[in-house]
Amino acid sequence: MAAISTAGVAMARCYGCGRCLAVCPLGLIEERPWHLERSRLLEVLEACQPDALEIHTRPGAVAPFTQLLTLLQPLLPRLWLLAVSAGGPLAQLIPYLWQLHGLLAKQPVPHLWQLDGRPMSGDLGRGTAHAAVALALGVSRHGPPGLLQVAGGVNRHTQTLLERHGLSGHGEKPPAVAGMAFGGAARQLLSPWLAAAQARGKPLHQHSDLADVAVEQAQGLLNLPAGSGA
Repeated sequence: MAAISTAGVAMARCYGCGRCLAVCPLGLIEERPWHLERSRLLEVLEACQPDALEIHTRPGAVAPFTQLLTLLQPLLPRLWLLAVSAGGPLAQLIPYLWQLHGLLAKQPVPHLWQLDGRPMSGDLGRGTAHAAVALALGVSRHGPPGLLQVAGGVNRHTQTLLERHGLSGHGEKPPAVAGMAFGGAARQLLSPWLAAAQARGKPLHQHSDLADVAVEQAQGLLNLPAGSGA
């Protein structure tokens, strides 16, 4: 399922993370620009009929964010959720999220703040989990209302750290962090089962024998006992 093999980069699987550029020992991988015209974006989304969208942004980008939000207006009432993904130093991120909150509060769709603690880190080291949780801690204290989801450094250490900082809820107290976006940690863990399903020619969820094992493996990321059904 990897995007890179001895044959080179598989364009159909590459999503532009850029991690390969720095680690290729021979420096043979090059970037190629790919741009979807803004005028075609809504057309593509209308064809997909998504239930949710994720917008990646950064502090200081209020103008392009506003333009994109305006473009998406016909689609927003049909969405279940709009996720806004951003990271950066808290001193810049907090006021930026408050600016976006002023725009999103007027929209006909609930939104979620996805906090990139350490974007494109691979998510595998314990230190990346600390970065993601630290960002969530700051936003939960000083940021605008809205669901929080940690990303960019989420792995099997994250849940423990969230509990340690009181972000995962306790008893009847709702959690400050409502979700965890597992990236590289989940891909590494589940790649054998995804590859096995692909070899059979159908998605993983359509093979109950493989899917059940994959779910048990994934529960380890949440520090849940196998078979808990969570």
